[in-house]
Amino acid sequence: MNLTKLLILVCILASCKGREPVRESELLAQYAGHYKITSFKSDIAVDLNDDQVSSHELVNEIDGFDFEDLEIRPHPDTDNSTKFVSLFLPKTDLTFQFPNHPQGYPRFVKYGFGTRYTLEAGKIKLEENTYIEKSRVDNKENNRTVTIGEYISLIDAYHLKASVAKEYYDFKDKRWKLLNIEILFEKAY
Repeated sequence: MNLTKLLILVCILASCKGREPVRESELLAQYAGHYKITSFKSDIAVDLNDDQVSSHELVNEIDGFDFEDLEIRPHPDTDNSTKFVSLFLPKTDLTFQFPNHPQGYPRFVKYGFGTRYTLEAGKIKLEENTYIEKSRVDNKENNRTVTIGEYISLIDAYHLKASVAKEYYDFKDKRWKLLNIEILFEKAY
């Protein structure tokens, strides 16, 4: 009788161990893919596009968000099984050399960052969360440090949330400001 109980216990434990990777792969499959930024909300209102209107919601201030602002791998489009996050945030490309824009002319371009991650309960934990955004303003080096929150939170199967501390040029005050930004992503595919 004790041998039977021992065999049943071994079978139960073996089946539990076999299920764990399946649950992680199912979770990965649920959140892997391409995402678009739907909200890029700052803690302070700023005017990034020189339209004389300050806003907390920076999606209204920045052109250039599209369906591939965030990619979480692995996903069906890739053969590589590495857990990797690629994040593309808008970088200010600023010049004061246009005669018809002496106050400065902003253009926003995507600047990419990538890192490995691990899955935790309801979160994606980034291995690295700081990078240097290389930039120039009128041919002078103007690099800026960007810090992403340690986690990307899983809201549901179609939405993720993250935070970033990043500097942008505010035309209202005519200076660079460090903004704490909450980002909401929606799954594109």
